[in-house]
Amino acid sequence: YYNSIGQLPAGGFSPSWLYWQAKEIDGLPGQDGTTLRAILQVMHKTGLCPEVLCPTLPGNTKPTFTNAMYKEAEKYKIKAYARLNVGTLAEIQEAIANGRMVMIGSMVTSTNWADGWIIQPEGNINGGHATVHLAYDQGLQYERNGQAYTNFCKGANSWGEGWGLGGF
Repeated sequence: YYNSIGQLPAGGFSPSWLYWQAKEIDGLPGQDGTTLRAILQVMHKTGLCPEVLCPTLPGNTKPTFTNAMYKEAEKYKIKAYARLNVGTLAEIQEAIANGRMVMIGSMVTSTNWADGWIIQPEGNINGGHATVHLAYDQGLQYERNGQAYTNFCKGANSWGEGWGLGGF
C-alpha cells in the first residue's frame, strides 16, 4: 500500500472509500455490508484513497467521490490478491508482524458481537463482516458472561470512530 515512491499517505486510507466503492460493484444493492471479493477488486482496479481526501462520515454516510480522489487512489493499488487459508491466530499474528495487511471475514451471530468486540461465533448466523487487521495484542482482555477472552487482533472497518473501541 505504498505509492510509487514508497510512502504511505498521512492519516492512512479511507475505510469509507473502500466500502462505498465496493458497494458499487458487489451486486448487493440496498443491503448493508459487502463482499471480500468486491473489496479486493476495488483495491486492485481502483486503489485506496487517503482518509484526508475521503473522510469517514458519521453513520457510514456515502461520500461524494471526486476526480481528485480517484486520481490519488490510482497511486495505491495492489498488484494482486489471493485467498489464503490461514488456520491459526499465530499465522495471522506473523503476517501482521511482517507488515502485511490482513483482511478477515467473520460470521456475525446472535451472540458474538458485543460492545465492539468480535468473539468466537455461537448462536444463529445473522450475516458476515469484514475488517482490516492492523495489529495483534496478546495482553488485551475482554470478559462477558463469566467467559474471559484474550489474544485479539485489532481491526478497523468503515463504521468510524463511534463504533467499538474508537473505530477499532
